[in-house]
Amino acid sequence: MSEGDFWTKKRSWILKTLRDYGFGISSSMQLSANEEATLLLGQWETALGNSSSGDNPVILNASTLFDIYTSKLIWKMFIGRFNSDDEDRLKSYLKKNAEYFEASILGLSMLMVAPSLKNIFPKITSYDKIMNAVHEGKNMGKVIIVIYCNQFKNNA
Repeated sequence: MSEGDFWTKKRSWILKTLRDYGFGISSSMQLSANEEATLLLGQWETALGNSSSGDNPVILNASTLFDIYTSKLIWKMFIGRFNSDDEDRLKSYLKKNAEYFEASILGLSMLMVAPSLKNIFPKITSYDKIMNAVHEGKNMGKVIIVIYCNQFKNNA
């Protein structure tokens, strides 16, 4: 298993990726983390600055506020890069994922007890949101695997 041409190429790629993202050199991942933290703080400052003129308090959605920034860091660790196409894919995935978790507990409970209710009460059971999130997750997984495999082939 740990011998042969395939393993030699894979080992070379793994060591290169680890070296580029922190194995022995922590600065490149630290720069990415600092960049994302700066963007997050900029978003906070913008939100707080826009509300300072009014009497309404600022409400930041903490459940989704950190998602894009932490997801971008994880994406960079796995794929090695992050561009605007990746951001669109990631935002779509995170939106569907948030809708999934916001689906009513009652609806999810109903589906567990009587799955056929998805056809009778699709809105109450939030079946469409659940399935959208599942399909988006499968598509995101496929995209990550294709990008990962292409990078492995190109670096081999």
